[in-house]
Amino acid sequence: VRQKGIDQVRYPELILKYAVSNGGRVTRAEVAELLRVTPSQAYRLLKKLEEAGKLLGISAGHSSYYILR
Repeated sequence: VRQKGIDQVRYPELILKYAVSNGGRVTRAEVAELLRVTPSQAYRLLKKLEEAGKLLGISAGHSSYYILR
């Protein structure tokens, strides 16, 4: 149980590291696969990073993605 809490604290850091290694771009599906979370959980994590000014959401329908700021 404690390990899961630690992992969740590291999620934003892992998402940003992944984005850097992926050319500054990340999708909801990639985050869901990377962190083994549901697509809706991945969306919420990405939105939090967007609100914090770390990512910028690019909306293109099913091809939506986020880029590093």
